[in-house]
Amino acid sequence: MNGLERRSRQLSPPGMINKSLKELQLRREFSFLQSEMIGQMDSLRSPISGLYHNWQDSDGNNSGYSLIPDTAYGMLGELIGFKTGKRTREDTTSRLALTLSSLANLNNVNYAGFFPTACETDTTELIQGDLKIAAVDNVHLFLANIAIGKILPELHEETEKINNNMNFSFFLDKNKGLLHGVFDLNKNRFFDYHDGALASETRLAAYVYMVQTGDYSYYNRLLRNIPSEYTDKDLDNRQPQNLKHRPPYQTNGGNLFEDAMPTLFFPEELVSSEWKFQHKEMIAAEREYAHRYSNGIWGHYPADNPGIGDYEYVMTGIPELAANSAHVEPDVISPFASLLVTRLSPDKVYRNLRHFQETYQGIHKCGRGFYDSVKISTGEISRRYLAINVGTGLVAVSNYSNDNFIRNTTSEFFEPILPTIAAGNLAY
Repeated sequence: MNGLERRSRQLSPPGMINKSLKELQLRREFSFLQSEMIGQMDSLRSPISGLYHNWQDSDGNNSGYSLIPDTAYGMLGELIGFKTGKRTREDTTSRLALTLSSLANLNNVNYAGFFPTACETDTTELIQGDLKIAAVDNVHLFLANIAIGKILPELHEETEKINNNMNFSFFLDKNKGLLHGVFDLNKNRFFDYHDGALASETRLAAYVYMVQTGDYSYYNRLLRNIPSEYTDKDLDNRQPQNLKHRPPYQTNGGNLFEDAMPTLFFPEELVSSEWKFQHKEMIAAEREYAHRYSNGIWGHYPADNPGIGDYEYVMTGIPELAANSAHVEPDVISPFASLLVTRLSPDKVYRNLRHFQETYQGIHKCGRGFYDSVKISTGEISRRYLAINVGTGLVAVSNYSNDNFIRNTTSEFFEPILPTIAAGNLAY
């Protein structure tokens, strides 16, 4: 019996304890998971550069390369480790200073202030076959820097220097009025697509752009439903046909990452009743789909594809909710999907994690945490930890267990756009 199972059996059945006691017990359980994820992120860190490997397998083998979001969430993990007493202030500052120094070295060539997507973790050498800068990758780093500068003022100068150079209007396509997603450094041009969907993790970059430029009308230019010319389905088939729960805003891949990731940094569900309803319906749709196809266990999330052997990052999702259903994998689910929405629905998340453990033996190792994912049809488990999945789960759990520790440091930045988000219209 592992740690979470041992602890979970101490919980009383629903209705036998009052709400405040239940909340206290849930916080204790998630604090246990939080400690495990801090350890997972630490194992992904390079002591040479302070950057974070993209993944690590159960034998301790690391990917050898790092993506910008990996390091952004690694730095946030350092802050959470400090908050929870796992590290001293001096140690945390020293470790983050090394990471910031390596990032400065990585960006010693002018890329409009933004960071290339991938580099070798120890040497920080750019990976030549992946020379591009992405708005959504860099926004994670931008917000991590805000949190670092507020929690550790002694590092504010370094983080502010990086952020002051990151002007997201660089990505704006003035003809279409939307942000480009990716700039190709080899061809010196933008890719031919835009981050235009509202119900996408890319809206976080849009929020930052709006604050930086004062272009608040941008919010109404984001697509609530994705036009058929951008999808692989006929217009009549884009909306869910069989699910009772239908989130009003449409996602590309039909997964929780697109829907809920921005809530790590911005309290959408508190600012807007529409976003509160959107997130509630997305979780409900996940649970409804799970009861039909995966023994009630839910959690579609970009994840490692189990059973492949080599690492394969796949876009998992619910086909009925995905605008591009041909590009999503419904047969893979991840416990980190539900961890992401801990703040939104802690009781349902905790029950789901228990079901993961009970159904897929070995997906959780006491003291080491959850592995990344499982294939529903075969029961095969991915024996890897992914930095971005562990990192988003860690920030979500910390926001729940530590009274929005990270979100409180970034929410102030978004204050200028609160009236715009609050006034949004689902019927747009």
